[in-house]
Amino acid sequence: MTTNNWHQKTKRKYDESDCDVMMLCDYDSVYLLSAFDFTGKTAFTIRREEAKNGQTRGMHFHDDYVLSQKRIKKVFGGVAQRIRATGS
Repeated sequence: MTTNNWHQKTKRKYDESDCDVMMLCDYDSVYLLSAFDFTGKTAFTIRREEAKNGQTRGMHFHDDYVLSQKRIKKVFGGVAQRIRATGS
């Protein structure tokens, strides 16, 4: 995912130095992403349904990212491990 500065005409990708987590929302759901989920990507699409051809590799599904106790534990458990590893 990228951020841009319109005045300076610059564009760059978000990474783990920008934030630990990112929350996204659509009309009826809230999604929780860890820095690992979006680092190095220019876009991040969350699908509600499987592809018609059955492809699942490289896809991000609604149930895996929607805000829930399980997702919070998974994301913040990873953040806590990074904090302990770096000491910050």
